[in-house]
Amino acid sequence: MKGPRAKFGRWLRQSQRLPPQSRLLLAISGGQDSLALAQLLHWHRPRWQWAIVWGHGNHRLRPDADACAAHLAQLATQWGYPFVASTADCPLPSEAAARQWRYQALLAMARAHDCPYILTAHTRSDRAETFLLQLWRGASPGGLRAILPQRPLGDRWLIRPLLPFSRAETGALCRQQRLPVWVDPTNQHLGYRRNRLRQRVIPYLQRHFNPQLETRLSQTADLWHEDNTYLESLAAPLWQPGQPLRCPVLQSQPLALQRRVLRSFLQTHTGRFPTYRQIVMAIALLSAPPGTRSENLPGGSWLTVQSMAAAERVLVWQSPRSFTP
Repeated sequence: MKGPRAKFGRWLRQSQRLPPQSRLLLAISGGQDSLALAQLLHWHRPRWQWAIVWGHGNHRLRPDADACAAHLAQLATQWGYPFVASTADCPLPSEAAARQWRYQALLAMARAHDCPYILTAHTRSDRAETFLLQLWRGASPGGLRAILPQRPLGDRWLIRPLLPFSRAETGALCRQQRLPVWVDPTNQHLGYRRNRLRQRVIPYLQRHFNPQLETRLSQTADLWHEDNTYLESLAAPLWQPGQPLRCPVLQSQPLALQRRVLRSFLQTHTGRFPTYRQIVMAIALLSAPPGTRSENLPGGSWLTVQSMAAAERVLVWQSPRSFTP
């Protein structure tokens, strides 16, 4: 297995994201991707001298969830790694809720075991799927960054070492190393959008449009990330939570920055990603006279233009609880 082993070694040397002698929490589900990452880390651990802890989140979404956790605990013992698991108090209502719970559980495990780095086994294939799902949802450029190679998670770092690898590569590694993959039957269920995309849409696009689709989409996500990071640095000084949003100042900026600032403004106050229509509505308010009010936003809130000292117009978010006529 010189191919994936050497490829992972190059990633370690070039990225420098997993320093020598670090404590790592490996998020392990039992599927082929997380076991492939476990094997790659196991191969390179003697050289890098990491201390690795296996962490498992039992969402209780499947009937075999407890059996899977027991299987992983036994496997961790065989490989010589500490194993820690967190189990949801009750079955979680959705995949999104399970994802949010999982990251909070991993963060708690990392803190408890003094691991600055949390490793998940997202691959280039996952990134391509996420990019397409976000694109069809109508996401902003920030959303089209898809899965980032690393990002903060609380006071830890979330690292994705397998983004240079495809799902085909992790599957081949597992087969060649005879790793005991725990098969999740829900991955074959076409009732889930991601499964339909994975099993039907992407193979069709690869056959009829571009065999290197996953690589090209991952590269595009990198470009979006770099552009988005730069634009965010330009938008940040224009408004920060707790500050008034000055209409003339923002109105003088390019439309791309207006949209970014207003997206952040609306999301901060409503707790939801604003729609394209809501952002267009907010842009129109930048040139409106004092007293102009928007249509209702989520939760019955609204935006209004008010006049401050020196007749400067500001955009204000109001809710039924905060409104005083």
